[in-house]
Amino acid sequence: MEINVSHASIINQRDENEDNIWVEYIKVMDYPTVAVYLVADGMGGFDMGAEASRAVNQFFMTHLQKNIHKYVYEKTLPIDLKGGMKEIVEKTIYETNQSMYEMVDKERRENGIRMGTTITAAVIVEDVLIFTNIGDSPMYICHEGDLILLSDIQNRAHADYLKGRYELHSPEYEYNSCLLLNYAGRYESENIEIKVCQVPVEPGNCILMGSDGAFGSLMPEEIEDILAHVYGGEKRIEKIMEEARELGETDNQSLIICETV
Repeated sequence: MEINVSHASIINQRDENEDNIWVEYIKVMDYPTVAVYLVADGMGGFDMGAEASRAVNQFFMTHLQKNIHKYVYEKTLPIDLKGGMKEIVEKTIYETNQSMYEMVDKERRENGIRMGTTITAAVIVEDVLIFTNIGDSPMYICHEGDLILLSDIQNRAHADYLKGRYELHSPEYEYNSCLLLNYAGRYESENIEIKVCQVPVEPGNCILMGSDGAFGSLMPEEIEDILAHVYGGEKRIEKIMEEARELGETDNQSLIICETV
């Protein structure tokens, strides 16, 4: 199985792009290639959003590479890297959050700076996708035309929507969507639970992950319609972002699309 990857990040109507996207492939000896895709969205209401989103992705990659090498060199042969990747990603996201906590706490105490960022991570090894997130940057997988939300949208709007208090993307939802319940570095890792899950992937799947601004107020069925009628990752990204802007989205827009063939 091959993965065709497209990505874009634009400033839109903001003064600065505080998003950060990262695409990297890790190869250790003859073990399967580890494909890594990251999206981070620096919090505009805080300070240094661009620095925070870049830092969290750098922390994730540093910890992931260390943990992969440690797993490979310390395990007894034969080594099942695919089977062990969920454990590796889980260790990595907790270490990443702790690194961000220490950075955020230091800036707050020493310089009076408030920092925060989301992070959404997808790691693919052969036919398995391991994913995790902190914050509200969405990740979807489209399987046989059906769009499935994979990430945990950690903001007040989505929590209330799941409780049936209002409809998705209603005025009340949009009003509360900026209230994050968690972000990378808000709490020490020992005090939070971060979900790490895995799903199989197969040819014909489409994985989408982006900042909340990339999708804006688009409903899931509208994204499905774009995927059904627009072909090619770059054109799909362009169309999704364009339609989000037409609905009034002014935030930075960053989106990665992985198409499996």
